[in-house]
Amino acid sequence: MVQGTEQQKPRDLPYELTLLERMGEVSVNGIALKNVPIFEKYSLWHRFVLFVFSSDIRRFSASRSFSEYLKGEGGQHAGVSLKGFLVGLIGVFVSLLAWLFAIIRRPQVLIFGIDRVSDNAHKADFRLHALYDFLQKNRIPYIECLHTVFNAAFLKNLFVRLRSALYLEAIDTWYAVLKRTGLAQKSKSVELSGFDAFSEEEKKFVSYAVKKYLGERGLIQFRVKALSAFLSSTRPHAVWMIDDARHYHDLALAAKLAGIPTYAFQHGHFTRYHVGWLTNGSTLHYIRPENLVVWSEYWKQELLRLGSVYPADALIVGGFPEASISLPSGVSKTLLILFVHETDSPKKEVAAYIARILEAMPEAKVVMKLRPDHPAQSQIEEYPGLAWGPRLISITNLAELKERPGIVLGVYSTFLYDMVRKGAPVSIIETSMDYGKGMVENGLADSLTLSGIPVRLRELLATDRGVLEARAKKLDSDVSLWGTLSDIAFRCGITKDNKVG
Repeated sequence: MVQGTEQQKPRDLPYELTLLERMGEVSVNGIALKNVPIFEKYSLWHRFVLFVFSSDIRRFSASRSFSEYLKGEGGQHAGVSLKGFLVGLIGVFVSLLAWLFAIIRRPQVLIFGIDRVSDNAHKADFRLHALYDFLQKNRIPYIECLHTVFNAAFLKNLFVRLRSALYLEAIDTWYAVLKRTGLAQKSKSVELSGFDAFSEEEKKFVSYAVKKYLGERGLIQFRVKALSAFLSSTRPHAVWMIDDARHYHDLALAAKLAGIPTYAFQHGHFTRYHVGWLTNGSTLHYIRPENLVVWSEYWKQELLRLGSVYPADALIVGGFPEASISLPSGVSKTLLILFVHETDSPKKEVAAYIARILEAMPEAKVVMKLRPDHPAQSQIEEYPGLAWGPRLISITNLAELKERPGIVLGVYSTFLYDMVRKGAPVSIIETSMDYGKGMVENGLADSLTLSGIPVRLRELLATDRGVLEARAKKLDSDVSLWGTLSDIAFRCGITKDNKVG
């Protein structure tokens, strides 16, 4: 059955990155935007760059039209409905309960994450499974601080989790009340200049976006002060958090002001487009957790190569979470080619590769690995003109594979690195998106062009086992994450020794 829907325009990442860099040079009251301070010595703009890049610039770049961009304005900057405000009041109440319980119980660790319940074992974000597992198995009391959106999903997660947490957005709700009653600090007017290098549409977009985010200075200051008060009254020994560079800044700064060590934990790969983890030329300090625990030496060196906000002594090689990804062993009886669905990949171009393989290699079978957290059918429909059937199937879990794939193809994604660690041949297909070229540049994967099918693809299928083992070794780590957590717990005074179970 041939399926496919109207395709969105592929992202122009080089343009988007250049636009972000140019925005940082815009003058705000005579100071370059990237050097506008908050709390005297920290870059306010860098606090927002990942959100600006992944949301605002992305939407503007799709049309290069300011009016089209405005049609999509929403999310954290949208007006709050009455229903949303009432749900927010529930969030405030739950957060106050969490604060009270924390004062009484004195948790030793504050764990920061996203409001998800994708980990059935701990009713939390599965990406932090190892942290929750360590804390619970060693009976270390903890409390959670979560980023959420006050909607039906928040209520559902609250009832599934059945425990209180401090929600960042509860602080925002309280601030909104103060602002509505005129008790909050009013935003200062700003004068922008330095738009000579921008087109007229870019100028309108940049002016709007810069004023929008600078207008949140008061909220950020209020958040940091509220979080500092929470930490000062509850005195956890450490803050452990997911390395989400959209949301962790305020808690990281509050902990620093309260003298509490912070440890962020890697959850995905890094490229030059992961702007929240990278410097942007500011003369100010960057707001960040004190330490970032990365999976292996490879990722430490890659961050340093890319120009990370984390200096070498703040990057801790901590090991991988327990492996949950596995591939069937042995040699495939058929020529099985595994593609990975990636949210931002140019689907029309990916579909062209799949169609070419099916046409030029009649013995081949293609499997598309879909995301388990999104509807399968909607993902399938993103690929135009493909005939899904016996030779082209989809799966959502690798456990569904009956045979080991001969090669794994994709545009970018952490999943491809996981496949390298599992000893599979990996190739980056060349498209209009250069997101994954770092894997090729660093010798972890090969590249494949559309014209390279079938000849070049057959060569890649025969990649020497020694080459694959060397790639896996380059990515891997002998360090145990459990051991790293034990060391951190001991160093922070959470445990009496680093030999916890």
